[in-house]
Amino acid sequence: MLNNYGLSGSDVVRFLNRTVVNFPPNKIDDIVRCHLIDYLAEIDYRISEGCDPIIQLESFVAKAILLSQKNTISGKS
Repeated sequence: MLNNYGLSGSDVVRFLNRTVVNFPPNKIDDIVRCHLIDYLAEIDYRISEGCDPIIQLESFVAKAILLSQKNTISGKS
């Protein structure tokens, strides 16, 4: 997305943030939503400070997967 569509890392983070915020309440646990929003803010800051946006976005995907698995294992899915 970054190279193909000319989007910046911060553009992608803003899109992901809107998506997480607007996701239906019955589809995502509020605690997971809060963790994802917090992590998106963290990676947006890192990108603004010059960190590689691709690495930051990949770390978000990994974090989202881990939160999803943790939520499923605890029986909340």
